[in-house]
Amino acid sequence: MSVSSESPATAFHPVTERLLTQLQARHAFRILLRLCQGERRFEQLRQDLGNVSSATLTLRLKELQRVGWVMKNGSLYGMTPNGLGVHPIAQAAWQWGTALGDRGEQIYQVFQRTGSVQIMLALQDRPHRAYELRWAHVSRRSVMMRLQELVSLQIITHVSHPDGAAYALTAEGERFRPVTTALFVWLQKEAHAQSTGRR
Repeated sequence: MSVSSESPATAFHPVTERLLTQLQARHAFRILLRLCQGERRFEQLRQDLGNVSSATLTLRLKELQRVGWVMKNGSLYGMTPNGLGVHPIAQAAWQWGTALGDRGEQIYQVFQRTGSVQIMLALQDRPHRAYELRWAHVSRRSVMMRLQELVSLQIITHVSHPDGAAYALTAEGERFRPVTTALFVWLQKEAHAQSTGRR
């Protein structure tokens, strides 16, 4: 597998990157999954999500309202029309993870951590060396941890290169390509809408 020495296609529009980071904030994706199923009261959501503190849930809900994906109607939280765009993507991701059996939950947990989706998107383009994988809102430490986790889950693998090890998607990682592609397209539309004020 060849590795290009050109500049990596890892630069996202700043608003897209901010939204992607928000989506990967702890419990954010799980909150959206629950609200896609219907409106919930705060305590219902808290019970659905397990051991989530009230402070964390309050913070996530405020952040998701601020980006325009969640709304509050009286005591009920629900999805906005823009937020509902994530529903088919979330379902596809869940089905992919479920098909993997025991590893599905582990993979689901890793994909909620900052940097994992960015890595998957970058590796769809071509293999990359670790130092090429960098984003404004993702620390170097997070990138290295995500790489280790994704390798251990056999979603990505090492490939040889004269300048050092590079990373590429495995066959299992390639099967996730439609989900990450659809997610990125949705985030780009959201970023464009927020940048131009067309909500």
